[in-house]
Amino acid sequence: MTARTPLKYSEDDGRTAPRISWLAAVSRLLAAAFGLLLGWLLLELLVRLAFPTLPYMLQAPLRYVKKSPWSGETLLPPAAWRAEDNFQMVMVPDLVDSLQFPNVNVSFHLTTKNWLDPNSVVGFRVDRPEWEPRWPVDLVVVGDSFAMCFTEYADCWVPLLEQDGGLSAVNLAQGATGSISHHNIARTFGLPYEPKLVLWQWYGNDFNEDYGFVNRHRQKAAMADPEPGPVERWLQANSVVYWLWRTVTASHPNLAGYEVQVDPYYVRSGEVELTFGRPYILQAGDMTLEKNQEGLRHTLKALDETRAFLAERGIPLAVVLMPFKEEVYADLTRPQLGDSVLQGLGQGRREMLAWCAANQVPCLDVTEGLTAAAAAGGQLFFVRDTHLSEAGNAVVADLVLAFLREQQLPR
Repeated sequence: MTARTPLKYSEDDGRTAPRISWLAAVSRLLAAAFGLLLGWLLLELLVRLAFPTLPYMLQAPLRYVKKSPWSGETLLPPAAWRAEDNFQMVMVPDLVDSLQFPNVNVSFHLTTKNWLDPNSVVGFRVDRPEWEPRWPVDLVVVGDSFAMCFTEYADCWVPLLEQDGGLSAVNLAQGATGSISHHNIARTFGLPYEPKLVLWQWYGNDFNEDYGFVNRHRQKAAMADPEPGPVERWLQANSVVYWLWRTVTASHPNLAGYEVQVDPYYVRSGEVELTFGRPYILQAGDMTLEKNQEGLRHTLKALDETRAFLAERGIPLAVVLMPFKEEVYADLTRPQLGDSVLQGLGQGRREMLAWCAANQVPCLDVTEGLTAAAAAGGQLFFVRDTHLSEAGNAVVADLVLAFLREQQLPR
């Protein structure tokens, strides 16, 4: 019988098996990491492709994320508006047909210029870069986005005063502003045009805007974010998944700011479609709130001061009051909002009408005219936005022209 050769073990026996296990674990970890990275990249791509169809709560935080890390373009073009200490919010000057998305549901092209001061940080909306005032200037318009307009500029009611009424108009309106800003704009940029009339456009959130402007530093401090590190800064600029995670986990400090801009209701009647009832509008128009009452006091002070410095120069002041779309389409919005809410939304306009009457200032409330046009089946506001559509601007232009003729303004 042949003797068996004893089995021999190498000196590294006892170490080979653990080494193989360690390599297998590392391989599994690398595979898992690769899978996570691939899933992350795929989700980044899918969210970018789906961006136009996402709900507002997801779109809003993502709009300034880069389309890709090696691209300077963001999902939506950079906004043309900047906060400013004296004028609240201003358009940057020297834009030429810049495509703007003030929100993801509305877009238009924007050309801006400051004819008085080419070196100013403040730009105003014009129809072309070569724009110059036509002398003498009949009227200067101050106001917010309802005079700046969310349409192409040719469809805005202010240039329609020139086109249809033959008036020379200078539009100094700035979006996201209230009456304090309008006062400062009129004094700084309006007076040098020596207009025959200053036309002041008011909207139902102006009291709320004035409260916010006066208290802006306190509010900014309360909402200040901790300074992000380099990794977080990169993620903020480049990753939609990062922003989705922050939004879904409600860790974004401005999440409430997105929530209040979402309309909870939708209605369709014939050719008219509306979303409505967003919390911001209901809060901004609620005159039982102390902040709006404080804003009213700031608004009336700004109006008093504007009327006074215009009177010193023999320039009359007239006011145009814009309603909420919930009021214009009250027949459609009443079932969800109720009469008391709609009545409350109109209180701001009634406060303004009372001021106009007490100070003998010509005042046009376009609510009735818009309501009549809405009853005829017109889509006067954007479906998913608070602003006037092209059709709504055309109605306002006709109402303002009739008002100016009746008041024999400008003289």
